[in-house]
Amino acid sequence: MCKKCTLLIQINPSNSITSEALFIWEGVSQYISKEANDSILKYVVQAAPDSKIVFSYILRNFIEGKNIHEGIRTMYKWMVKRFSIWIYGMDPAEIGDHLSKYSLPLIEDIGSEEVQERYMKLVNLDLKVFEIERLALAEVKK
Repeated sequence: MCKKCTLLIQINPSNSITSEALFIWEGVSQYISKEANDSILKYVVQAAPDSKIVFSYILRNFIEGKNIHEGIRTMYKWMVKRFSIWIYGMDPAEIGDHLSKYSLPLIEDIGSEEVQERYMKLVNLDLKVFEIERLALAEVKK
């Protein structure tokens, strides 16, 4: 178990989730390793069937330094290269298969424009969602 995942386990030390739950995992995945991300998914899948997880993630291409244009070059330089703050990204084309390995079928995966339209404008929140950010929703199926 990853050290950064320990807090989650301490919240529920018995590791038993018997009721349906909603896990909100926003703004975390890019800061922790693939192994730590997978540990979170392994924990979530222990929840009752029909539990859900909603999470944000950063595009793997961005973490790998691909398709870095002027609008996001500074963010890449600071968050990935200089300080290595963001270390993990996912590929929208592969996320469904990855989640299904954990019995977490993907319900929805949306990009920045839809997040902006659906959620930020709805509550009149003037917060920029960058094109490298996505939201995914998956459900526990056993």
